[in-house]
Amino acid sequence: INKVTLLGRVGRDSEVRGSELNPVTVFPLATSYTLRTKDGDYVQKTEWHRISVFRPVLKDIVAQTVKKGDRVYVTGSINYSQFVDKNNATQRIASIIAGNSSILSIFS
Repeated sequence: INKVTLLGRVGRDSEVRGSELNPVTVFPLATSYTLRTKDGDYVQKTEWHRISVFRPVLKDIVAQTVKKGDRVYVTGSINYSQFVDKNNATQRIASIIAGNSSILSIFS
């Protein structure tokens, strides 16, 4: 089973990328949790996730409505890919793919 559920804040306005044949709407999502250090202090840790939406209708809605600071609930699957950057180095990317059964809700 490959299923991911996230609730967090959008770090940047959503944007449409890709080609005309394969467009995708993407946005970064921050999730946070609190850790206790050896000294007894609490520190907050933030993780950033790349959210990718390929589903035609959902992709368009997300592109028009998801903005920086929105609180968003996302379900999907994790996908690992790689590409060669302009310095000819191979880069790996982990993305959350919002699938057909995904729920995207925006909270104020």
